[in-house]
Amino acid sequence: MTTGSQVGSTAPGVDLRAAFRAEFPSGRRSLWVSGRGDDRADGLVASRPLRTVQAAIDRSRAGDRIVVGAGTYGHTEFFDRHGTPDAWITVEAAAGTTPVINVSRSRASWDPTRGTNGLDVQLSSHVAVFGLEIRGDQASADPDPSGIAVFRGSRSVGIWACHVHDFPGGGVNCFHSAAAAVGATVLPAGGWDAVDVSFCTIHATSRRSSYNTSGISFYGAQDLVATTASRPYGYRAVGNYVYDVVCTVPYRPGGFDFVTDGNGISVDSLAVANSLAPGLAPYLKRGLVEGNVVTACGGRGVHVYNSRNVDVVGNTLVGNLRTASPAITGSTEVAVSLDRPLASNGVVVAANVLAPLSSARAFDRVAQTVTANTAVSGTDAVPPGNQSLRSLGLGAFVVRPTTAGLALGPELGSLALVVQTLVARRPGTTGWAALGRGTRATGASVAVGAVRDLPR
Repeated sequence: MTTGSQVGSTAPGVDLRAAFRAEFPSGRRSLWVSGRGDDRADGLVASRPLRTVQAAIDRSRAGDRIVVGAGTYGHTEFFDRHGTPDAWITVEAAAGTTPVINVSRSRASWDPTRGTNGLDVQLSSHVAVFGLEIRGDQASADPDPSGIAVFRGSRSVGIWACHVHDFPGGGVNCFHSAAAAVGATVLPAGGWDAVDVSFCTIHATSRRSSYNTSGISFYGAQDLVATTASRPYGYRAVGNYVYDVVCTVPYRPGGFDFVTDGNGISVDSLAVANSLAPGLAPYLKRGLVEGNVVTACGGRGVHVYNSRNVDVVGNTLVGNLRTASPAITGSTEVAVSLDRPLASNGVVVAANVLAPLSSARAFDRVAQTVTANTAVSGTDAVPPGNQSLRSLGLGAFVVRPTTAGLALGPELGSLALVVQTLVARRPGTTGWAALGRGTRATGASVAVGAVRDLPR
């Protein structure tokens, strides 16, 4: 099984820590945290570490790098913390360690009957985390906590190489929050913008939430940050491994008596507002869902719902659609659903490996562009410009997958194709493979899917 420590430190061929530091520059000052530290210390040298990540964040300023050593830590939040474009506030696992934020028994200070999210980011900007394990409790009496929550006007947020698991709510949950009163303070309503979720392992989430969450969810965005030629996307999910995300409770807030989600990656209601927040303005910036491996989820591997301008490129999607539901059954591994049909919707589904085990359909017919994908299973017609390896069936993978085996999170190398195909690289994409396996592509073509054939 892939673990959080493997994500951050030993993915072959790629130094993810160096890539993280290049993407989110910090280090003008270091603050040190250790499971054997003391929050009365200054934390400015490794020999005098703080005890909690929260204490370090509370003392942080633009450009600080918070280095977290081995240990178990509690609920952590960025609340009204701000870096700058060239001086982020970052939290990094110390090299060779996997610090754990464990909220499996934590309760919210304002309501002892409710659990807490693992990491909250609200009213904050230019903050990023790397290499943390964030652990919850699926059996919690409170069905709502998520591993990482990004909301209430947060922008320019990076979540890299984290291992998020066992939350009754979502894994990484980006959403719009209503205004709220906390004592005499009124917190404003707000969503998020410019969120980058990359190289994370996310699994075993969403079973208890009546809101029907997903492994990674982008919902309720706001236009808060200008895009540039070097940063053309408003949000990204790149190189993640998501598996065994299943909803078991009907989507009651929407008035349904059945499950609607449990997707690996969900891009939700960005162009047409969800009925739960009808006042949200359309968010039409492009999104990137690239190089992810999504397996054994109850919903779709990737679901684009009432959203536009999304590049779903170079993913490997195997054996999702496990949940029997009128909202899911008969769908596809990558599904685009628009309540208001629009042919020029700007959704691109390209260079993915599609291997449905619970559906006869492999190809979505709503996306504006469907090209260069490879179908390993399914029986529907293959659109022109796509290819089939159905003659090989599941033998097209290095190891033949089963639903039960996929739910355990097999090593990524087992999901490489035995017959690899090069396709044209889509403009603007990164070229990263899942969990950093392989190098960034620099040429005009890339291998289909998210898993390169690795030495074994």
